Amino acid sequence: MEQLTGMLSGALGTNDYERLQNKPLINGVELQGDKSFSDLGMDQVFASKEELADGLTGKADVDDVEQALAGKADTATVNQALAGKADTVAVNQALAAKANTADVNQALNGKADAADVEQALAVKADTATVNQALDRKADTTTVNQALAGKADAVAFQQLKDKVDALVDGNEVEF
Repeated sequence: MEQLTGMLSGALGTNDYERLQNKPLINGVELQGDKSFSDLGMDQVFASKEELADGLTGKADVDDVEQALAGKADTATVNQALAGKADTVAVNQALAAKANTADVNQALNGKADAADVEQALAVKADTATVNQALDRKADTTTVNQALAGKADAVAFQQLKDKVDALVDGNEVEF
């Protein structure tokens, strides 16, 4: 076997990235040179320790949140308590069918208010006074019994007219 010596030119490998063929792609962008997340069509998805610390400042610790929620009603309990209660839409629909303030005020326009009624009643006799006065008067039954068999107003007028006709011209002085 013969041995070959010498230099080969046009070797297949390279140690220069820029000279590579079929370089990798991210989002269709060839990875060549210095590329930013924006150049590659990506949002930056990481933060420095300082940025994370600043972002967490003033936020509640998970243990604190769990402790604060202990003993509070869970969703199932709240939903059970609300079952059968009217929702806002149903209440608004029911109220829409009722008279509004303007309609009520218009209906009350010209009506006496409570103060006027109380003032007018203050000068009137109270129920006890009226009842005492009525106790001294005859009741309807007693009056009807006394009038039974008596002439009525029409019959009385007819009788008076006959007497006047008989006496007419024959008056006698006493």
